[in-house]
Amino acid sequence: MDAQSCPVAHGEVGEPTLPPGPRLPVFVQTWLLRVATPWFLRRCRARYGDVFTVHDAVGGREVYLADPEHIRAVFTGDPAVLRAGEGNGILGPVLGERSVLLLDGADHRDRRKLMLPAFHGEQVRRQEALIREVVTDRVATWPVGTVFRAHERTRDIALEIILRVVLGVREPARTARLRSALPRVVDLSPADLLMLAYPRLNAVGRWRRYWEHKAEVNALLDDEIALRRDDPGLAERDDVLSTLVRAYVAGGQPTHDGDLRDQLVTLLLAGHETTATALAWTLELLSRNPSVQRELRAGSAEYAGAVVTEALRIRPVISLVARHIHQPVRVGTHLVPAGVTLCPGISLVQEDPGQHPDPERFDPGRWLGPDATQGMVFPFGGGVRRCLGAPFAVAELRVAVEEIVRRYDLHAVGRRPERVKMRHITAVPSRGARIVITPAPPT
Repeated sequence: MDAQSCPVAHGEVGEPTLPPGPRLPVFVQTWLLRVATPWFLRRCRARYGDVFTVHDAVGGREVYLADPEHIRAVFTGDPAVLRAGEGNGILGPVLGERSVLLLDGADHRDRRKLMLPAFHGEQVRRQEALIREVVTDRVATWPVGTVFRAHERTRDIALEIILRVVLGVREPARTARLRSALPRVVDLSPADLLMLAYPRLNAVGRWRRYWEHKAEVNALLDDEIALRRDDPGLAERDDVLSTLVRAYVAGGQPTHDGDLRDQLVTLLLAGHETTATALAWTLELLSRNPSVQRELRAGSAEYAGAVVTEALRIRPVISLVARHIHQPVRVGTHLVPAGVTLCPGISLVQEDPGQHPDPERFDPGRWLGPDATQGMVFPFGGGVRRCLGAPFAVAELRVAVEEIVRRYDLHAVGRRPERVKMRHITAVPSRGARIVITPAPPT
């Protein structure tokens, strides 16, 4: 499938057919997608090839893609046919109905254009000093010489970066309120997500409390937006919220109607758990590769970037992205019917030995030098729907890795690397990324 032959509306004919896939009961396929996503997709690919169908009780019929050419065609295809916003639609109640993740067409293009300045390369570089300060402050309290779960600590780092770099909160009382309220909304458990499939749960128990916490966070964010809009020093501020407020004002867009707040909630939910998990995986991988730690201490930002890329490749936090199709789409020999969701498989491609020789080996060097093997990686999606916050997330990960390894030696716990465990849609370390740290040797 190429970019021109992706939608079939232009002269293609034939009887729509679904690619083969498992014949397990729908509830079994749905359960496997939730609790063992990479393993289940790997088994399906081994049996059915690079294009296969899974039936999901929540998402409907989903066709998974593992061929890079198919995936490139999806990323460059007509967004009017391949609708990512609809593919993310189930998240609407949590993110907010005007979230950029849920929009398609001109609405998505216009909202994305407003938000891009907040994540421009130069803007992100200006924020690196504060990111480094946050990381340095937080890791100074880590326990030395005893086993601890790095994932718990990386969540703390990610939350503090949200407060100080994304939201730019400076007043202690407001910082304390947000520090207390945000985790109740951004740390979604698998049980919490049941409310998306079964809305009747919203009126009872933990689910009712979740929406109470969400309302509290919405109110706090509305207050921050109003304070920033009226701040006489707004033009001099570098935090993400201030940049977004300036963009909305310059674009003639209101900042008080909930639209900007929905974008903030999206950034918080999409950026907190994913970045914290990616950093936890990176530390777990580094703990098993002392030579990589030594190379990092040599101080090369390019090498630190390669470490981040390789960690995101070998342990992708998200296993797939989604495009809901509005016309039949040709994928290989199959004319996939409208109404199906196409799912480029991040984990399938990034563990493919055809793309990445010896794929289970953690080797940042594969991204460096004249002999680098540039296989396909897309941990942040691709095309016009690539994650807006990707430059910020990569900078956050790189700076954190540099500062942690500069200060500490990381040691593995247990002989085997930690398994992937699914926590709603994210792939987390099964034991919390347990490590031991000791003071780094002098350089």
